[in-house]
Amino acid sequence: MRTWVSFWHRLLCLLLILLAATETYAQKPRSGYVVTLAGDTLRGAIFLRDEFAQQRHVEFVPLQGTEIVFLDAYQLASYTYYEDEDIIRYVGLPFYQNGSTVPTRGFLQQLVDGKVQLYKYRYIKLAPRRASELRIDASLGNKYPLFGPLSRREAEFSSYNAPHCLVVFQAGRPRLEEVNWWDLRKDAANYFADYPELAADLRAGNYHIRDIERIIRRYNTWHETRQQAR
Repeated sequence: MRTWVSFWHRLLCLLLILLAATETYAQKPRSGYVVTLAGDTLRGAIFLRDEFAQQRHVEFVPLQGTEIVFLDAYQLASYTYYEDEDIIRYVGLPFYQNGSTVPTRGFLQQLVDGKVQLYKYRYIKLAPRRASELRIDASLGNKYPLFGPLSRREAEFSSYNAPHCLVVFQAGRPRLEEVNWWDLRKDAANYFADYPELAADLRAGNYHIRDIERIIRRYNTWHETRQQAR
């Protein structure tokens, strides 16, 4: 009798786990829109999957449609959806892999827009064994990034912490640059060297790494003001 009860107890536990997993990965429709590479805006519903799927493609149902369409960063410039009072935007970006000069494309969640853009980069936990493992490897026929850590330090950090970091991007510097491990007095000051006052504040230690969004917004405001004055 005890064995029979134990069997049903284990079965019930398994069913509860499967049910929880199903609810976790169930599609969650959100209102939103996509912007094509041609600049067209299409409104509709966006179905959310796991974080890595969202960086690879978006599941979209147009306003006048009924079927899910899978769109990626080779087709879209960005996609946006609404989460309660938040506006969440993912932008298509180039990913250079294993020294290749031809990028693959994926999406990252944008935190700051402007001349310098800040993104949240979610990556797969990877225990570093070989240098090649530390680069973004190709997957799915070399079309999409696999989203691994961008550096050895980030790979080691991810073994004990949440696997994500912040990266910056700007036109003219096509490669994503990780900022979590920046020495602001040196790395950030060099990155923003064309804004002497900001670079001087960085070298003086007036900012901390937690201020990265504020630093970028200050730079972008300065750059926009200078462009308008021309």
